[in-house]
Parts: sequence; C-alpha cells; structure tokens
Amino acid sequence: MKSNFVINVAGLAVVDILIRVLRSVLLHQLPSEGSQSAEFLDTKFGAAIMKNFPKFLNSKNKESYIFPKSLSGIFPTKEAPKVNPRNYYFLLYVGNKHWVGICFDVGCGTVTILDSGLALHKEKALEKIITHVIQMLPYLARYARLKIETDPVIQCYDVARPKSVAQFKNEADSGLISLPFMANHALYGPEACKNIGDDVLVEESKSATILAYEFKEKL
Repeated sequence: MKSNFVINVAGLAVVDILIRVLRSVLLHQLPSEGSQSAEFLDTKFGAAIMKNFPKFLNSKNKESYIFPKSLSGIFPTKEAPKVNPRNYYFLLYVGNKHWVGICFDVGCGTVTILDSGLALHKEKALEKIITHVIQMLPYLARYARLKIETDPVIQCYDVARPKSVAQFKNEADSGLISLPFMANHALYGPEACKNIGDDVLVEESKSATILAYEFKEKL
C-alpha cells in the first residue's frame, strides 16, 4: 500500500476514497452537534489552503477576504438545515513523504496535529510548515459563519501536538496511519491514539486497497 497511497481509482486518490469510507462509518457513531460532532475532509481541502495562502497573506483586509468555493464550499450555507459540526479532520502533507492528521476545533479555537513522526520536526519547525493552516482557519471559520466560542477578535488558532500519539519509523506509512489516528481521536480523544501499533498498520495496509475499490461505486 505504500506505493499505492495516492493512486487514482475512478478519478479519486485512494486516500480520499478511504477518507470517504471513514466518514461513512464514523458519522453514524458521532453526534450531529456538540463537542464531539465532526466532519472528515478530503485532501483537496489542505491543497486548497496551500494554494490560496499567498493571495490571502497579501490581502490588506483579511477579515473581508473572499474565500473561494474550494474552501468555503465545504461548510453548509446559512440556509441549509444541517448543523455545522465542531471538529474538522483532514490530512496534510508536510513534505519528505510525511503526512499528518489535522483536527481543528471550531468551538475552542485549536488545531491538533496527529503526527506519527514527532522526531522529524521540532515543534516550532512544524508550526512554521503549517503556518498557512494556523493563520487561515480562524478567518475561514468566521467567513463560513461557524459558531465561535472564543474571543471575537480573529487570531491564529492555538496548536496542540500530543506526544502520546503512537510513533512509526517509516514515513511512507504516515498517511495511512493518520486515518485511524483521526478516527480514534474523534471517537475517544487523543489518548486513544497511543494504542495504535504495527498490527493496526498491517491490517490497514491489507484492507486499504480492497476497501477503496469496493466503495468507489458507492462513494
């Protein structure tokens, strides 16, 4: 599965199909609103943030910045009956074959990094790499009219990088292992990410491609 993590099936990267599988399974187990409510976004979201960050950074008035539909379109419109979830999960590529899982909690204004390779980047170095995420998300959340419980003045989100997350030596496995990280974090909290071992990775690797092809017609 290492070489197949980003192959396409019917125009979708396998990882995005797996995220949709994850979403279809977990959303039935999570509440539709409240502190544990969640949404799982595909890799296009992280890519769109990176693509639009230079323009956002150069804008004189960031509070009035008009976000493209590739970013704002993930949220229900104010007319939609759907309740906005509080937590948003997505994968982010941080270079050198390494992926991390991201959870941003709209309610308390935090970004949690689920990183299977803590030794690869020091805290400040990784925050610099994902500065586009940290800086843009508060503005995007307000632009999408999500409920914010923190101070109304737009600031960068606080960043948490739990040290209890299970660690894996092979960077090529980071994208795949980030999926159960996000699932466990959503269901049980950060402490549940420390009990994910090599056996889980092996099972994920065995089933990932099969799941992707089985679900591609449904998703």
